[in-house]
Amino acid sequence: MSYLEIDHVTKFFPATEGGGEVCVFRDVSFKIEQGEFVTMVGHSGCGKSTLLNIIAGLERPSAGGVVLEGREIRRPGMDRMVVFQNFSLMPWMTVFDNVRLAVRAAHPDWHRSRAGSSRTSSSACGRRAGARSSWSRTTSTRRSCCPIASRS
Repeated sequence: MSYLEIDHVTKFFPATEGGGEVCVFRDVSFKIEQGEFVTMVGHSGCGKSTLLNIIAGLERPSAGGVVLEGREIRRPGMDRMVVFQNFSLMPWMTVFDNVRLAVRAAHPDWHRSRAGSSRTSSSACGRRAGARSSWSRTTSTRRSCCPIASRS
């Protein structure tokens, strides 16, 4: 059994004019094993964030489903979280501190000693929320018309 399975997920949104629906993506299927690193790349509006919101349980798919650790995702849960790229991050805080802020809001009794060495496990965690990496290397394979997924 895969850690995360995206199973024939399709998402429609209501059309802004004239009624009907607009298909954001159709029949997206892939599996992610625990510990695997996956990147989604695609143009603005192709459905990357929509798929992540479905995985997080913040949105429902129009068709298909998402299974995490053997359980179908139907709503948000404390076992998942989303760190937004902008508007929700405190730009003066590090990535770690932004995540810690969200965890503390959900778990007020949590404290830094439980974080262990995770703060130093990634060089990206010390960067400010608005900082960008000076390099990027991604190998992409098409999974659907969009999003494009790559695995490292």
